[in-house]
Amino acid sequence: MFDIQTLDNGLRAVITPVAHTRAVTIQLAVGIGFGYESERTHGLAHFVEHMLFKGTESRPTFSDITGLIESLGGSINGATDKEMTFVFVRCPSVHFETALEILSDVVQNSRFDPEEVERERRVLIEEATMSHDTPDEWAMQLLEQLLWPGHGLGRPISDNLDVTRNTTPDTLRSYAARNFGAANAVVSIAGAVERERALESIETRFHGYRSGERAEWPKVDSSNRRLESRLTIEERDVMQVNVALGTHSLSRTDPDRYALELLNAVLGEGMCSRLFAEIRERRALTYDVFSYTSQNREDGSIAIFANTNPENVGAMTGAIIEECERLKTQPPSDWELERAREYVKGGLILGLEESHNVASWYAREELLESERMTVDAVIRRLNSVTADDVSRVAQRIFTGDWARLAAVGPVEDDNPLTQIVGSGYTSLEYVS
Repeated sequence: MFDIQTLDNGLRAVITPVAHTRAVTIQLAVGIGFGYESERTHGLAHFVEHMLFKGTESRPTFSDITGLIESLGGSINGATDKEMTFVFVRCPSVHFETALEILSDVVQNSRFDPEEVERERRVLIEEATMSHDTPDEWAMQLLEQLLWPGHGLGRPISDNLDVTRNTTPDTLRSYAARNFGAANAVVSIAGAVERERALESIETRFHGYRSGERAEWPKVDSSNRRLESRLTIEERDVMQVNVALGTHSLSRTDPDRYALELLNAVLGEGMCSRLFAEIRERRALTYDVFSYTSQNREDGSIAIFANTNPENVGAMTGAIIEECERLKTQPPSDWELERAREYVKGGLILGLEESHNVASWYAREELLESERMTVDAVIRRLNSVTADDVSRVAQRIFTGDWARLAAVGPVEDDNPLTQIVGSGYTSLEYVS
């Protein structure tokens, strides 16, 4: 059941009792993230998210907050992605009221103390550097840059660290007041709770929550996609070449999104997927290969990641593209389709064994989706997908010069990737 309530200040609340657990997750999700940000504001939502745990008027230090949560047998944390930032507490349900009070204090009364801002600034720079220094993660971020140049969707976490270096406490306070308010937020609670009691508690703890503003999504400019670079190579002195290859796909509102999910499972999810069976098992060109999708409000992507020794990078990349193209003319067999269908459905069902994932599901549905969907409704959509649907979607997305590729590792200047992917080659220098 999807039961959303709106408080007088505009804050939305969704409470999902879960019968089989003795835990509860309380999450505040905000419709702001890297995708909303310009080059001038890149990383501010992430900075605010970190600062929320650094002290309030009544709990002035990080240890005052985390120590109390841990004394309840719980944990507190947060995350920032492309379209959403969230903070959450997980704990045994007997401590629900205390945990809710702590979370409400954190998100409403954080101090943004100048000394803590300076300290956390260094931590954020280390986090961004760590991402850049991890070749497989960096290859995937470079692919996003190829797909969404100049937009927050494609801007790596480590891009334009000057914003992080120069941001002031006042800037962070202003950004939080504008973007982290009730108009842009959802409180999602899942676990061993009673709905009416939980709603009353939210109204008590958040009645004075600032309203703020709805964040405005910057439209993706798709007019210049024919001019985009198609290949980025960053040479590094490591053992393997890390390859991320992909293309634009479908938005969250596209009716074919469920067929895309099954296409992705047929192609590269699990050890019976076509990519794993062909690239790993039959040709032995890599230890691991997988595909994944992302969907946003305007479009999305489907991508494949694999790594291999330099002498095999051409054969491996060519074979990956062949498998993508083969889906256009060779629909999945009955067994392939049912394996993929049950694999995706099983991932949904097993994931929702955790109260944290239940809370996240309903928060995302409310913040990001135009059509609120329960898990059962999604499963019905997945059950209706046919093999011809999968092949048709492959024809939609693997069309023309579709492939964009990012490679990080020991790639020579005369590498075969320029012949496989084509023009628009960009060479990067790795700076550690």
